[in-house]
Amino acid sequence: MTTIIKPTEIVRLYRIWTSIFYRCTRPENKQYKNYGERGISLCKEWTDFDRFCEDVAQGSKVGLHLDRIDNNKGYFKENCRWTSPKINHRNKRNNAYYETHVGKICQAELIELTGYTRRQFQRSIEKHGVNRFLKMFKEGTLPKKRPIPDLVDIIGRRFGALIILDLDEDKSTGARYFCECDCGKRTRISRFKILHGIATHCRSCSKLGDKNPNSTARREKKYCT
Repeated sequence: MTTIIKPTEIVRLYRIWTSIFYRCTRPENKQYKNYGERGISLCKEWTDFDRFCEDVAQGSKVGLHLDRIDNNKGYFKENCRWTSPKINHRNKRNNAYYETHVGKICQAELIELTGYTRRQFQRSIEKHGVNRFLKMFKEGTLPKKRPIPDLVDIIGRRFGALIILDLDEDKSTGARYFCECDCGKRTRISRFKILHGIATHCRSCSKLGDKNPNSTARREKKYCT
């Protein structure tokens, strides 16, 4: 029974086919060194686009990638499957792999199974070493990961003379917030300084100290006399 393929799907499959064809057969293609040069070939049957469509059309849909099951073998029907981008990226040969008690898995999958973030995983590997880390993973004795704070939890709250207005989307230097001081000035302060009471006023008010009209000491003096 012939599979009926929509015109839009034929266009998508043609793009996939030409991409495979060129990186496997054309030395001038920038990806040839990772495919054709290392022996990854397109099977004879699939040099015919119609035959390629016939073999791969079933299961194909937008959002899926045509992935090789064994990265050391070429493109032919038995070695190809439609899969999610996530699985496809995990199947790349340049991924780091680990031999674990659940089998050989890539780094991204190991991180997912531990529940760590990528940074937490890296720090743990640096601290304990790969072998000890994998042993603790097997025994279920991995150190508890540091909880990731809900960064919007303090928006709208008051800290000293500061009202937290919003979170700065630029987190390259850590979590920072846009705040408004009782004096009316707006400033940008780190989460650490806010939560540890290091910053309770804008810089101008902090420099004024007791001379600051909004300082606690000055207000107490005003109402107690």
